[in-house]
Amino acid sequence: MPAPFGMSPPIKPLRVRFSWRPRECLAEVVPLLPALHGREETRSGVGQSADRQRDRLREGASASAVCLLVSTTTFSLDSLRDAPCDRSPERGERLGAPSVLSVESADDSRRVPLSWPGEWRVGVSFSLLSPMGDLRSLIGVSYLACPPVPPVKDSCVDLRGMDCEMGLDLPLSTAATLVAMSSNSMRLVLPMGDDMHTHLRQGELMDAVVPHLRKGGCNRALVMPNTVPPIVTCSQALEYRNELLKRDPNVNYMMTLYLCPDVDPDDLAKNAKSSHVFGVKLYPRGVTTNSEAGVEDLAAFDGVFEVLQRCGLSLHVHAEAPRAPALEAEEMFLPVFEQIHMRFPDLKIVFEHISTAAAIEAVKGKQNIAATITAHHLLLTTADVLAPEEGGKPLEKGSSAGAAERRVLNPHNFCKPIAKCEEDRRALLNVIREGNPQFFLGSDSAPHPVTKKASDPPAAGVFTQPFLLAYLADIFARAGCLDKLRGFACENAAAFFGIPKKELIEGADCVVLERTPFSVPKVVCGVEGSGSEVVPFLAGSELCFTASVVPFSAALETGQ
Repeated sequence: MPAPFGMSPPIKPLRVRFSWRPRECLAEVVPLLPALHGREETRSGVGQSADRQRDRLREGASASAVCLLVSTTTFSLDSLRDAPCDRSPERGERLGAPSVLSVESADDSRRVPLSWPGEWRVGVSFSLLSPMGDLRSLIGVSYLACPPVPPVKDSCVDLRGMDCEMGLDLPLSTAATLVAMSSNSMRLVLPMGDDMHTHLRQGELMDAVVPHLRKGGCNRALVMPNTVPPIVTCSQALEYRNELLKRDPNVNYMMTLYLCPDVDPDDLAKNAKSSHVFGVKLYPRGVTTNSEAGVEDLAAFDGVFEVLQRCGLSLHVHAEAPRAPALEAEEMFLPVFEQIHMRFPDLKIVFEHISTAAAIEAVKGKQNIAATITAHHLLLTTADVLAPEEGGKPLEKGSSAGAAERRVLNPHNFCKPIAKCEEDRRALLNVIREGNPQFFLGSDSAPHPVTKKASDPPAAGVFTQPFLLAYLADIFARAGCLDKLRGFACENAAAFFGIPKKELIEGADCVVLERTPFSVPKVVCGVEGSGSEVVPFLAGSELCFTASVVPFSAALETGQ
């Protein structure tokens, strides 16, 4: 069976050793992962996908147990199911202050000594949160308490020997990420995020969703132009921006135009800056919501591309080939994407909502090329969206165009581009772990009333805006790279677009992420049962992080 999100079987032994005083109390932290072995997964009805998501979100936190063993044996993580447990500490047992801690793997002999003041008391359990195939893991000493509770900086130590923000930046190249802190001290403070791909709608739906942009943790956003009618002139973009400002004046709305024959290169050259227009969005005709006026012949837009290149504006690409099978549409568009880059090498191009390993490789290392990644593509696969084919197999490449739309099982996970296979999802996770600055946040948050989601086929779009930073904190923590979240959500886009980098400023809004459970509500906008309500991503599921937007003060970083 496929492993749950973040739980691929490691291929190398991992040893995490605590050495306690007195000396004879030598203990190893050895995770026992019964959930990874022999568990049958059964799926039926619409609830299948929700169950799968909850499994992934919970990962090992509830499915695995970690015990302290009085032993010096090294275990391979995928053999721990049958590991003997000589003795587990009693709840509340005093172990004294740990004098030395080392983390190592079979091919990495490095050991990093750590120390904590005071005395730790064993609580309920330890939790192995996200062992990854490359042994980059987030291991939380989850239920510790020590009298008195030490300051955060003393209870969280960076294994690389560097100070890290809130103790959450702790990767070793081939070993693990270890977080040792009391359960009430897990807090990460970030500047407000940059969402470089969002849909803010029109009319009553605009009234409902715009306030959630800042509540979700972002105060700068690149706004998509596929309204009805589409935004094709700088004056229309400015008018739309003014409407958005009426709903929330505390957001910096970066506007785009909808690429079509009505876009005038001279208008862009003269008026883009004063209208807050940062670029143009390329929709191939018919590939997604309100794309009927999209592009069929790229050669007709050379004049627009030349102006974008000359003026330092950007081209944003929905990279799917028209009339192509959903699972192959993104890869089939890659030659077109590469052709644009070759012909206009100084043009800044953003590959929007990237979803495949092949597309990631097409972006990496290329000058003036970047890509946005959504929260939902980091979490979902095709099996979370579509009903399986006969025999229980998920939809595979080679299916006919339109086959995906006919098999939607969970409409609230249905989007374009559709979530791909597990290999593609893991490629996205690897990119965020790397911290590659070419990749940054673009939520593609696209709200639709539940009536449109219930249609056949359902409207494409996932609504993540209200809890965007909470989703991301959960995903990044479980991927063992919470230290990369600030770059991904707050810094990388600014560097690419040449706009001011976000900083923590006294009195200005910031995002506080705390490791306290948060249940995603079933409805965000409207009244449940009215037909006009909007259902958020992972409705009814529990996230590990709660996000709040508050004025920044230095006390937030010290836990006061």
